[in-house]
Amino acid sequence: MKRNFIITVIMLVSAMGMLSAQELQLEGMYGIDHAKKIVVATGHLPEGIKPFRKIIDLRGEPYTYYRSEMPIITITTDGPIVNSPAVHGVITVADADGTIITMHAGFKIRGTSSQQYDKKSYRIELWADETGEVMADTTFLGLRSDDDWNLEAMTAQPLRLRDKIANELWMEMYTLPYLESEPEALPGIRMKYADLFLNDSYMGIYALTERMDRKQLALRKYNGSLRGLLYKGNGSGAPTFESLPDYDNSLDTWDNYEWVYPNESDTAIDWNHLYSFTNFVMNASDNVFKAQYAAQIDKNNLIDYYLFINALKAMDNMGRNIFLARYKKSGTYFYVPWDLDAILGLNTNGEQTHWAGGLMSNGLFDRLTQDCSEHGFVATAQTRYASLRETCLNTDYIMQKVQSQYDELLENGAYDREHVAWPNYNVDESQLT
Repeated sequence: MKRNFIITVIMLVSAMGMLSAQELQLEGMYGIDHAKKIVVATGHLPEGIKPFRKIIDLRGEPYTYYRSEMPIITITTDGPIVNSPAVHGVITVADADGTIITMHAGFKIRGTSSQQYDKKSYRIELWADETGEVMADTTFLGLRSDDDWNLEAMTAQPLRLRDKIANELWMEMYTLPYLESEPEALPGIRMKYADLFLNDSYMGIYALTERMDRKQLALRKYNGSLRGLLYKGNGSGAPTFESLPDYDNSLDTWDNYEWVYPNESDTAIDWNHLYSFTNFVMNASDNVFKAQYAAQIDKNNLIDYYLFINALKAMDNMGRNIFLARYKKSGTYFYVPWDLDAILGLNTNGEQTHWAGGLMSNGLFDRLTQDCSEHGFVATAQTRYASLRETCLNTDYIMQKVQSQYDELLENGAYDREHVAWPNYNVDESQLT
């Protein structure tokens, strides 16, 4: 079947003088969906040749053949992918350079909101073999080496680019205070677009992403005592500094917080650190709060996070989709954003909203914005904002990044293929304005 496909395409494009037989015979560099009659191939194109779409004859029937430089991910599973447990399968990632990596893996549906969509996001755990008893690290598409990955459907993002653009902006804007000691640390995640074939069905455009965890932030490892810490906020309550219930150290959740790290087998969960910090924010007197907050949570991080969230009008990142981290035992807390899709005029369902009222905030920022002293939070934030408006928070700069990413997806035929995979999807250029 592959041989027939290769010969057919070679005859078509050789007559046009576009591609060589050698380029088309790169093993594993294409995917076929016979139900949708689509072939997607990747590989560097000759100079002067742009990604293209052609009708070819395959098995006596017309198929649409797409050629671009976007990577292709192929997943074959032993059964349907569900929330839990992970189902065994094999993943192959092929990029335009000809690099092909195949691994055993466990797959499950990722995210609560993903359940409501036909196009779902997935979590991928790389396994050393089909048993899944031992994890296996590898690197994909120039990202970090790890055994844990996300495959984002971006269903609630009409242009399939908001989360990627926002993470890039955040990493341009914010620098971790311990970066000199941990030069590999990143305050956000990197994302790479790819075409996905799942069990021989073409699923459209996805983003392969790193995960936010101890490794990404290079937090100090657990050594019997709590050093680096990482929590994930999943809603209102303690994450928004609106409630302070008792905690139970036998549980890995506390009032919409999730314990993320340490996660070693011998870790003893202790919510007291986070409880004490939340109690301080909620109940310290004004004088004590203003005098001591910078000793508990990094002031520069607070300013950058507040400006970032409000500049992008991020609707869902002040108690939910937010990580709270600590680098080491003597370190201060800092925030890291997550799932940045409800931004730049979209609500959490991916619908356009024209709401322009108030600033995004939570109980901590409500108190911080009362600090109007000469060198307090408000004055420092104003100075920082003026500087950022000349660089990465400049409106023209942001729109240029959006347009550039849109043009890249458009040129590579991504929006056309997304419509093939999901006929109800149509790219809306009005989202660019």
